[in-house]
Amino acid sequence: MSAHDTQHGGADDHGSHGHHVVSWQFLFGILVLLLILTGLTVYTALEVYLGDTGNLLLALFIASFKAALVVGFFMHLHWDNKFNAVALLFCLLAGVTFIGFTAIDIGSRHMVDPKRAEMMTPEVVKQARERAIAEGRLEPDNDDSANQNESPPE
Repeated sequence: MSAHDTQHGGADDHGSHGHHVVSWQFLFGILVLLLILTGLTVYTALEVYLGDTGNLLLALFIASFKAALVVGFFMHLHWDNKFNAVALLFCLLAGVTFIGFTAIDIGSRHMVDPKRAEMMTPEVVKQARERAIAEGRLEPDNDDSANQNESPPE
């Protein structure tokens, strides 16, 4: 028995984690399904209009289904310990929660302060910077990074 076998419980003991072998035909079928779903995503983006939110939700639904196929079959989560699937779903739920609260915040800023909800254009930023320099609240930069929004001299 080698040192490797001793560390991992012996030559006959495969541990509690068995390996699941999947045929290449099955994985090729999953790949074809993923390619079809990618084509469906492109088709719906170019040809189907359900409104901005509708198209976004449709694209997210298709992408989520494709991700579930990859995680479930290519990464073998379908045959793995179910606790790993629960842990993955909990992490995904936490991420969706954080992104959801951020989206709610960004989407409702106009109700609290309409001025702060407006997008700032480069011209507005440049004017605010120049005003802060003139009032002495900001030191002017001597490098060219402050002038990157200006057009080059002709």
